[in-house]
Amino acid sequence: MKLRSTDVLPTVCGLVLASIVALDVQTWLRPVLAAGFLGLAPGWALTRLIGVRDLPTVLTLSVTLSLAIDITVATALVWAHVWSPPLGLWLILGLVAAADAGNALGERVR
Repeated sequence: MKLRSTDVLPTVCGLVLASIVALDVQTWLRPVLAAGFLGLAPGWALTRLIGVRDLPTVLTLSVTLSLAIDITVATALVWAHVWSPPLGLWLILGLVAAADAGNALGERVR
């Protein structure tokens, strides 16, 4: 099966956001990208990984899972006394990249 651009879209969006954060670019686009990525991408990647195809269900699960993942990562960072928003972003980006890779590989295997 051919790799589609939507297979890696959450990871690419995360890398763009991580680059903007790492370079400390001050733009109006930064909070918009952060809200979009953190509010949708982690859950979207995982929802696609488990094979949900119904759009309303995908959107509902994506937002819900994303918020749960964001809160879990933030809580873990606070409890570990290593609170750092860029570190949290990189951890979530790693999860999204792993889920996207799993989704792309799973499509090839099926």
